Amino acid sequence: MMTVIVSPRLIRPIRRTTPPSQAGHDGIGWKGTIHRLILPQHYIFGNTFPTGDIMAKEVRASHILVDKQTEADKLMDKLKGGANFEDLAKKHSSCPSGKKGGDLGYFTRNKMVKEFETAAFAAKKGDIIGPVKTQFGYHIIKVTDSR
Repeated sequence: MMTVIVSPRLIRPIRRTTPPSQAGHDGIGWKGTIHRLILPQHYIFGNTFPTGDIMAKEVRASHILVDKQTEADKLMDKLKGGANFEDLAKKHSSCPSGKKGGDLGYFTRNKMVKEFETAAFAAKKGDIIGPVKTQFGYHIIKVTDSR
């Protein structure tokens, strides 16, 4: 069974500085960066809640890149109807990887734009996520492996 995820939440760094007057009963302030994990609260088809492989060092993914959200939404509908991801990528993707069925190969963190990376690393193998908006357009991402 394939799980399709729409609009994944992000893992966000939070910078917090507490003035000594508000610090606590000991009067010592705290300053630094913490990371808050926003748990997967996705709109998911099939009523399953994937957690992804948080410890994955690499993800292999394919994607379809289009200019408009309406175009991405139509492609998602086709995928939900059973269309072949690679065929749609070859036909519709504006990225050069479309010629290879959208395959981007393996990548590590900090190699893709943040929105794309966050979605890909939050998903499980076999998940199709999208549309994910980045500076390049709207992506539909298929996670094919993680390690």
